[in-house]
Amino acid sequence: MLLLLAALNFAQTEVNVRYFVEGGNMVLEPSVPERITNILWKHNDFLLAEWVENEADLTYYNSFDGRTTLNITSGRLEITKMTKADVGLYSVQMNSRIYNESYDVKVIKEVPEPKVRLGQQDNKPSLICEGETEEAEPVTYTWTKNGQEQSYGETLEVPRSDLFYFQTFSCRMKNPVSEKESRPLIISVVKY
Repeated sequence: MLLLLAALNFAQTEVNVRYFVEGGNMVLEPSVPERITNILWKHNDFLLAEWVENEADLTYYNSFDGRTTLNITSGRLEITKMTKADVGLYSVQMNSRIYNESYDVKVIKEVPEPKVRLGQQDNKPSLICEGETEEAEPVTYTWTKNGQEQSYGETLEVPRSDLFYFQTFSCRMKNPVSEKESRPLIISVVKY
């Protein structure tokens, strides 16, 4: 019967995706409705930190020892110097109950400073927002044309008629941990 109750509690757990920058700090802070008397944090299926009031001192496990701080009053967990090895599912049990929040933690890099270059897509003039984003995903792109913001993807099609007037373009890359904008690209072609 206890296993069934634990399974039902686990089934109701809400998984929140959280992104953190590689080398930075991670903070997970569950909302606690009551005073905490015992707390257990897990990373995937391994113990991360544990404390039981009047019975067991606060203990940190494995590679998290020395990089981890657990606030036993609030349940707030902080890990410094995040690495790719720290990705995974973080779950918390407080007051001997599985808590209804867990965190799918992802470690990504900051977006690079983007560069805009003129190119072609399907034989049409286009602007391409370039930068190495492989380890920085998910990335979104926003273009600015003459001070007006427009949301498009990595490539912006430019009507040929726009090439014959003075135009300023820039792009911004954004991911959950950073945001950077390119230098403006000025297009000025004289039509004869």
